[in-house]
Amino acid sequence: MRGAIRRRSSAGEILYGPDERCLVRMAVAHGGKHRGVAREPLDYPDVLGLAVQISTRAMAIMLISALSPLCRLPDYADSLYSRVDNVRGYSTSPPCQFSIIKPFSLDWPRGRKGENMLENYFKRAAILERHRDGFWGPYLDSFVSHTGALGYPKKTVRRQCWVLRDLGKWMEQNRLGVDDLEDDVIKRYVEERGERGTLIGACGGGTARIFLGHLREKGVVPTPVPVPDQSELAKLTVQYSEYLEDERGLAAITINSYVKIVRRFLVERFGDGPLRLCNFQPTDVSDFILNASQAYSPKQVQLFTTVLRSFFRFLLMRGEITVNLANVVPTARNWRQSSIPQYLSEDDVRRMLDTCDRSNANGRRDYAILLLLARLGLRACEIPRLEIDDIHWRAGEIMIRGKGKRHDHLPLLSEVGEALVDYIRQGRPHCSTRRVFIRSRPPYRPIAQKGTVTTLVRTAMRRAGLKPEVGGPRLLRHSLATGLLRNGATMEEIGQVLRHWSANTTEIYAKVDFASLGQLAQPWPVEEVGQ
Repeated sequence: MRGAIRRRSSAGEILYGPDERCLVRMAVAHGGKHRGVAREPLDYPDVLGLAVQISTRAMAIMLISALSPLCRLPDYADSLYSRVDNVRGYSTSPPCQFSIIKPFSLDWPRGRKGENMLENYFKRAAILERHRDGFWGPYLDSFVSHTGALGYPKKTVRRQCWVLRDLGKWMEQNRLGVDDLEDDVIKRYVEERGERGTLIGACGGGTARIFLGHLREKGVVPTPVPVPDQSELAKLTVQYSEYLEDERGLAAITINSYVKIVRRFLVERFGDGPLRLCNFQPTDVSDFILNASQAYSPKQVQLFTTVLRSFFRFLLMRGEITVNLANVVPTARNWRQSSIPQYLSEDDVRRMLDTCDRSNANGRRDYAILLLLARLGLRACEIPRLEIDDIHWRAGEIMIRGKGKRHDHLPLLSEVGEALVDYIRQGRPHCSTRRVFIRSRPPYRPIAQKGTVTTLVRTAMRRAGLKPEVGGPRLLRHSLATGLLRNGATMEEIGQVLRHWSANTTEIYAKVDFASLGQLAQPWPVEEVGQ
């Protein structure tokens, strides 16, 4: 066995593992009739219990002598010498032979009854024995418990165990230890097995990576520490990120987008050379914005100008530059009122909702998400953040974790509440996370960020036969505002429902109220005939 030490004693050969708490199997031979097995850590009662099962005093004393080094404290076994005679009488008998054949670590205790242990997946003793004696034997109980909690069916968990058994054999053949398991090793394993054209070559990589992540989480395999980037560019972007978070209070996703633009600007200006920030010229800024305008939309170019102004203010505050270059950043042309917001009619929204098959878990989840978007006007990024504790059933409210780390409260409409209850009770998988919306297939984790919600909305639109020019969750938000406006709601009320910070953001919906705008239109002047 890998990493074990063999040692001779008066009782026979003992195989010591790397830890004093070991999974012990003893083969006690007494005329071919007596056999004892110990599977738990060796304490005082454990050793005594084994000793009294031996039919002769000589065999019991030999057993205690051999197991003494394996106890948590040596006196556990030593103190048994005086108690063996008091337990039962013994007679002389041939010596026994036993060996410790499997180490068991302190960090990997045996599972209790009812947990997702190997016994719940493999019933035949021979197969269980094969897995427990394998390379990953001490870690399989914890792994199957982990994968079972993620929602993997038993058939999949059993296949994962066979993949890990094959991985263990491959690592032994290549003289690799447990600590050697890493991403590059898994890649080599998949490539070699894939050349055989086996099923393991096709699915073994995913199982091995899940297992590697589990071992790293438990501290068995060290987590690789990324080498910090000590370049001048990396240090500057880190300092700028801290400034955006501490001084500006921006969200992480916004900070990431700002840093990407700044990094691109600095690379285009200085390349791989040193950052001579004091050498910035107005032409550097204008050239960068001009190049961006040829590749990006006006809305995105406007973000570029906002980021550069913020970055130059940061440099000025730190004393890196002496002139405020934020004043030389050109303004991107983007007419706010140049277009009319796209929206769906109430009939189209209802038709899209009716395409959800609410007889299955996926349909219940999609229906609840679409209702949150269409009835409460949630943003795509706010759907994955929703937690069960955010729904206040008795108060009839729902808390929304919105932009800028804001927490807003909206009324929980009965239609929305019924859809959420239907999904949580009959569609949501059992898992430990408190997030409301979960992946429909194992591993059961919260749905990804807004990209998943966008895909869901566009799929529902295709099912309903809707082909708007602009699709996605924002279209449902516009449709809600438009419907409220046509039903007599004021701009202030619409802004409260959509949780706008500024009234200027809400005013774009005034352009879709054609009936009110028609009353304001003056008649076109026409000359009378003959004048």
